[in-house]
Amino acid sequence: MQSHDILIVGAGLAGMRAAVAVAPGLDVAILSKVHPVRSHSVAAQGGINAALRTDDSWEAHAFDTAKGGNYLGDQDGIEVMCQEGPRDIHELEDLGVIFSRDQEGRIAQQRRHEPQLGETVCPPRAVNRACREIDAKPALLDGCGLME
Repeated sequence: MQSHDILIVGAGLAGMRAAVAVAPGLDVAILSKVHPVRSHSVAAQGGINAALRTDDSWEAHAFDTAKGGNYLGDQDGIEVMCQEGPRDIHELEDLGVIFSRDQEGRIAQQRRHEPQLGETVCPPRAVNRACREIDAKPALLDGCGLME
């Protein structure tokens, strides 16, 4: 029987990000139905929501997220996710994810749907690329076992 300190279920962006965050020295295994480059993160259609512009706010994203989920989501969790979103996008960039840029050199964003308060998202191709790029950096996941 195999034994690990930490078992992560899912090898999409969230699972791979969790593996990167694990303290050094712990034995990590990632359990997935499919290889990471075939995860749902790679097939994402919606992109990553984050309030990156000065004319946007985490509050607007939290409102849109809650409303989009018919107010069934965990409101506290939605607030934390929306507050931490910009930092998480920049952290992904620090890990080597290459986001598209606009003419001013900022992370390119596009408006989606008909948001109430100006929600913007990182383009879906960035999400697809992010998953592949994190997977392509074995040094980041050194010591992690992948079980398909």
